[in-house]
Amino acid sequence: MRNRTMKALIALEVLNLSVLLCNEEFIHKLNKDWRDEDTPTDVLSMSQNIPELELQILMLGDIVILVEPATRHVEERRCSSLDEINILLDQKILILVGARQPTRCQKSGNSVSDEN
Repeated sequence: MRNRTMKALIALEVLNLSVLLCNEEFIHKLNKDWRDEDTPTDVLSMSQNIPELELQILMLGDIVILVEPATRHVEERRCSSLDEINILLDQKILILVGARQPTRCQKSGNSVSDEN
């Protein structure tokens, strides 16, 4: 399912996805502002897709990744920092397009998710 979903996204002519790599202070503030969680998290995703608008562009949303944990997991998982960031991106893109189960936050109506 993952490969089919990613291939379908690549085939689209127009797609909007914002990716931000940040530090702990920045993601902590976002997590507090958007989710009222006063703690940093490894990754956030925020959907901007509103099918009712029938836009000619697929507005996937925003993905915010805390860089430090990605570099920390390199030794544990024997992969590069870029590999770890790609894994996080894959997971969040699949959630944004609905190819993975929604997270606890999305089920409650919040468009932000924090599960890795």
